[in-house]
Amino acid sequence: SIKKEKPKRVAVLFASGKSITAETEKATGASLVKELGIIDVVASHIKPDQKDMKYIPYSLETLAFDNPDVILIVTMGKRSEVDENMKRTLTDNPAWANLTAVKNNRVVYLPNDLFLLNPGLRTPDALAELVREVYAINPIY
Repeated sequence: SIKKEKPKRVAVLFASGKSITAETEKATGASLVKELGIIDVVASHIKPDQKDMKYIPYSLETLAFDNPDVILIVTMGKRSEVDENMKRTLTDNPAWANLTAVKNNRVVYLPNDLFLLNPGLRTPDALAELVREVYAINPIY
């Protein structure tokens, strides 16, 4: 259902109460993004010694430079702690407001049951959720 769509550029972030990092294709969200052929802006920043890591450091400055169309956020932990860390690390910074994804209200918190761990038999549901959130269309599968 997305073959005719212009590829979107996304960043998949992992936020906990302690830190915000970027997912690599070794993590569930970014691996599903890759499977759909969505452009993951984080991939170009992975260093050879990080190729086996699920999460890598990723600064707001790098995010601003990459300026993705959509920011996908996978969370772990108490939502209040995650929100506080997001506010402290990202949203309080003036650069955050200048991001295309933020300006277009395309910052998406992905459901934990599909993206925190491998969704297994619910993988088609996770892929459909990404298509809905990234391309704003209902997938046919």
